[in-house]
Amino acid sequence: MWNELDAKLTVAKWNMKERAKDFFSEERGDTNLITIIVVLVIVMALAVVFRQNIASLVNGIWTKIFADGNTATGGNVGSATTFN
Repeated sequence: MWNELDAKLTVAKWNMKERAKDFFSEERGDTNLITIIVVLVIVMALAVVFRQNIASLVNGIWTKIFADGNTATGGNVGSATTFN
């Protein structure tokens, strides 16, 4: 009985070792994660560099939306909010 239990524990230990080795050596998702991080860093850097241009673009679009809304309804749709 003890020999059978010892054999099962040895097999289980070996399986755990193999699974741990596979887990730490497999690299399927690494390149995708690194690519996503690099793209996010580039986008954030561009947003910081062109912050004023992006703000003026958004303000222009926002003002145009409210101006067209007021024209279409003939009333006061709301006030344009500026982004800084």
